[in-house]
Amino acid sequence: MEKLGVARVRALLPAKRARASTLLIARDKALERKRANWANVENSCAASRDLPASCHNFVNFSDLYLAGGPGHLPMRRALLDQRACFLCLTVEDAGRHAAMAGLSGAYLAYCDCTRKGTAEKLGIVAVVSQGTMKT
Repeated sequence: MEKLGVARVRALLPAKRARASTLLIARDKALERKRANWANVENSCAASRDLPASCHNFVNFSDLYLAGGPGHLPMRRALLDQRACFLCLTVEDAGRHAAMAGLSGAYLAYCDCTRKGTAEKLGIVAVVSQGTMKT
């Protein structure tokens, strides 16, 4: 409507419709504050619902790499020297990955996995932590 200009819009609209449109716009503006308040309530409810899980996962990432967690990784466990590593990721180039991996502050084990009878190879990195010995 801005492109048409005020004079052209007034010429196109009968007086009754113009008043009705003005009233509808005023009613919408009056509801803006309520809409914003509802958005705040919705955000607060979501935060209180998700805060415990978020804090728990911020510390130990259990939803990410423990079996049955909502976001668990498909390749979730590697057994290295009788120790279970529950956070394993595929790596295409271990050399490139290792250049940045030092920033993680974690002990990482790079492995090339092969299936018996095939030449197919899969590279993984496993995070070695002080976790429990459950398998």
